[in-house]
Amino acid sequence: MDDKNTSQNNSLKNKVLGKIQAGEIHMKSKSYFVFRIILIVSVVVLVLIVSAFLVSYILFSLKTSGRLFLLDFGMRGVVGFFTGFPWLLLLTDVVLLIILDYMLKNFRFGYHNPVIYLFLGTFILALVFGYVIELTPLHKTLLLKTEERSLPIMSGFYSGLKKSRSREGVFSGTVVIMNSEEFVLKHDDYDEDEDDKIIKVVAPRGFKLDSKLKSGDRVFVAGEIKDDEIEAYGIRKLEDDD
Repeated sequence: MDDKNTSQNNSLKNKVLGKIQAGEIHMKSKSYFVFRIILIVSVVVLVLIVSAFLVSYILFSLKTSGRLFLLDFGMRGVVGFFTGFPWLLLLTDVVLLIILDYMLKNFRFGYHNPVIYLFLGTFILALVFGYVIELTPLHKTLLLKTEERSLPIMSGFYSGLKKSRSREGVFSGTVVIMNSEEFVLKHDDYDEDEDDKIIKVVAPRGFKLDSKLKSGDRVFVAGEIKDDEIEAYGIRKLEDDD
């Protein structure tokens, strides 16, 4: 049995050597493989960093824009949340992770695992790193620089995060005056005239404005504009860190 295996190995070796001598197979130097591994590892790390950044930005944008609060406003809010979710960014992140997973197939641990397992592992890793990045002041600093017009690159990511979006039925702004059932909101549409920023908000039935809000509070409002006023189905007071 051993003689048979030895004979087969020698035969295979002779075939490979024959093809090398015939020029059908070209030998690669050790430095080539070292450079290739370094290049792959560098790209893998870069893709993972970009992926984690996108995840952190998605989390930050959902919170800063107020979309995350929609989940507290019943089924209508849930529908609004998924309608306004940044799906394009999530799709971009998924594509990056798929590319990353196929690159990991070049390594032994990746070669022996199905792509779906690699995807789940890298997705969880990007999610954890993204959550950690979101806890840092990175995005808040970039948002502040955008508002100060001192961020020449990537400003488009942050410029409209706090802006009201009437088409999506979400508004953020400051309570001007109020009574028990309605209040006047000065909302944050930067590209509108000052007079257009003032609008009346009718609170949802059962929402006690007097006990939850006061003039000067910043609020997030979800609702629909009818007859030049917002019929709200959800209202949330914004804290300083929101």
